[in-house]
Amino acid sequence: GLRILARMEARLGQQYCLMPPSWIARNKKIVKEADVIHIHNSHGAYLNLWTVSALSRIKPVIWTLHDEWAYTGHCAYTVGCDRWQTGCGKCPDLSLYPAISIDTTHTLWLRKSRSYARGKFTVTTPSLWLQRRAQQSMLATRPIKYIPNGLKPEIFYPRNRAAARQALGLPLDKHIIMFAANAGGRNPWKGYKYLVDALNKPILSRHGEVFLLGIGDTKSDSQILHDCRWDGRIENEHIMAAYYSAADVFVLPSTAENSPLTVIESLACGTPVVAFDVGGVSELIDHRKTGYIARYRDADDLAEGIHWITNLDKETYRLLSEAGTEKVYAAHSLHHTVKAYLDLYQSLRDAHENI
Repeated sequence: GLRILARMEARLGQQYCLMPPSWIARNKKIVKEADVIHIHNSHGAYLNLWTVSALSRIKPVIWTLHDEWAYTGHCAYTVGCDRWQTGCGKCPDLSLYPAISIDTTHTLWLRKSRSYARGKFTVTTPSLWLQRRAQQSMLATRPIKYIPNGLKPEIFYPRNRAAARQALGLPLDKHIIMFAANAGGRNPWKGYKYLVDALNKPILSRHGEVFLLGIGDTKSDSQILHDCRWDGRIENEHIMAAYYSAADVFVLPSTAENSPLTVIESLACGTPVVAFDVGGVSELIDHRKTGYIARYRDADDLAEGIHWITNLDKETYRLLSEAGTEKVYAAHSLHHTVKAYLDLYQSLRDAHENI
């Protein structure tokens, strides 16, 4: 039923306006008994535009943003457009996820803005980039806190590369380039076409030792000039950590990102990352110190980064790898993330009880 409503909304340009009304959520037993309500992405066709504010009028609410949808007229990523700062309308691309068929972006932007004005909630973001964006948006009157994503160091740590390759049946004598994404190479946000273009550049294609390892639930049909293996979706974190450790370099050619866990996990496993300068990625990677930040949507520079890392001498590569692991462990400990949220929960609950 919700899927049918979502399709109707997209055609009518009424994004998440026909979803179940807020009073249904407010009257749920689990909501009534909660001390704090923590909401993550709310644009999955299950909440309406007014739910966050409605819940915040009865309980302390934390809203963690994972993309830009909260302050745009319809899209999850603005991709260079700045109309979200002035009210949207005349949208340059209605097909951006989540897509709508009619340009009602100004109306939707106003509805969000008016809804937030009637609520009292705290916003958190996993990247400083998204925090800065939110502070420039209609959310500016809300408290906006930066709490980075955390990882489990007991799972994501450097392993012996040769042993990991043997266990996974990967070649021992190749430069393994790893790519991972939901929906694999067919997810337009993940930029697989830029990786294919980069791998087919002369700087890489003239070498026969490159091997592409793809992780994701949908294989891409794009052709590359190298050996390739697509291993599908990996649910087990220990196995995923072994894949990271088996690779020489992890490539993130995404055209829209916030603070990708794949980058954090790869660096923790000692594998340097090459990525475009997008979203909060440059907060995670120090250029030529823990990886390589390529110019946005520049396949030539992406190829340059891959070539640079795969041609480092062993000692320089070791230092690059260790620097990445140290940086991630220092800033993205799951213990610190959990503590930050528990402290926030406690302070909001105490404040609510004293009203």
